[in-house]
Amino acid sequence: MQAMPAPGGDKLAHALAFCGLILPTAILRPHRLGVVMLQAFIFGIIIEIVQPLMGRSSDIVDSLANGVGLVMGATIGLVAKAVLNRVGHPRHGG
Repeated sequence: MQAMPAPGGDKLAHALAFCGLILPTAILRPHRLGVVMLQAFIFGIIIEIVQPLMGRSSDIVDSLANGVGLVMGATIGLVAKAVLNRVGHPRHGG
């Protein structure tokens, strides 16, 4: 018996994949974040354009989910970097 896919599960998978894709850039090279996010978003669009050639369906909403994932990953990464910087360089009250 095959399990039924969860509604929106595919979109969640797209968002999580692109979140993970951009996260290292946000932490390690935040000055390149804008360019890499644009490149990743274009990459996702190209994937959607090519999919019908491989016998799969194309869905513009997948590209939107990719974009949401990129924003989530960038936000998480930048916050993580700020926290790590603050922990590494604590302010001394005085």
